[in-house]
Amino acid sequence: MSQHPLAFWSLSTTEMLRQLQTATEGLTGDEARERLARYASNLLKPSKRSDVFTLLFAQFKSPLIFILER
Repeated sequence: MSQHPLAFWSLSTTEMLRQLQTATEGLTGDEARERLARYASNLLKPSKRSDVFTLLFAQFKSPLIFILER
């Protein structure tokens, strides 16, 4: 059986820093650039915006709307 890793909130600061391979001072510029190249940026893709008519139509796709109108 493999052992599950502990949840991050239950780890000590020292253990968390060890697992992340960093120090309390943070990463050096070189280390930050290397990790950025290895793992890519930590950004979410912006969601696609819907126009007014799409939002209005989406409201009527639910059968619950028809039940509430009665």
